[in-house]
Amino acid sequence: MVMATTTSIIILLKFFAGRQNSATIDFNEFAEYLKRYSEHHLEEQPSLVTYLSDTATVLLKELEKLVEARQILLQDSNPDKKTIIVIPFFIEKFAKRYKEILMTPQTPFPQEGDIPKKIPNEIVTRHSAAELYRYGNLHSPSGRDNPDHSSQFAYPVPSLCKSIANHS
Repeated sequence: MVMATTTSIIILLKFFAGRQNSATIDFNEFAEYLKRYSEHHLEEQPSLVTYLSDTATVLLKELEKLVEARQILLQDSNPDKKTIIVIPFFIEKFAKRYKEILMTPQTPFPQEGDIPKKIPNEIVTRHSAAELYRYGNLHSPSGRDNPDHSSQFAYPVPSLCKSIANHS
């Protein structure tokens, strides 16, 4: 039951981020949206009743689970302002870019510089090109999947970002 709620939250976060065309979401705005969404869809999804009272507290607990799963980042710029960074927003953006590359090979590969500067670098897991070659895939040596990767080359070549499309 809890996992289904968490999944619903990430889906709603991805929708909200897509609607704003930004990976950064104001916590209070999303909490208000979630409360309205819950009121509107309560009959279809009775589990949404948990978001009708004390929405912010319940939402924060759900978001902490998503932080642990590396689906989002939470930033506290000051005590009154929390920002949610929706990592799947970038995964979908890079996946679209790779589809464009298949159709138009002149399209440049995504790079870390394509991620806005206000987004912390911790959303990208860095691997050297040698590590990627040695392990033969984009999984970390520990076997744990990471949503975004950056290939770092030994010579002055821009790093490439790779999204794992099946992590959304």
